[in-house]
Amino acid sequence: MDVPLALTIAALSIGAQGRHAEVLAAYDEALPVFGGIFGSDHWQTLKVRSDRARQLAALGRHGGV
Repeated sequence: MDVPLALTIAALSIGAQGRHAEVLAAYDEALPVFGGIFGSDHWQTLKVRSDRARQLAALGRHGGV
């Protein structure tokens, strides 16, 4: 359970520095870990997906609805 926590802390610290492209890569690395440990529908996995989407929006790479 330490790995998800470490990945989250790393992503949050990178994001706080405004390094959106790097944090996107960190979330891409974290998603399979969270999905493998918690499952794809667990709230923690969904939070990582939401945080990743926020970084995509910050990079202007969001899709329209």
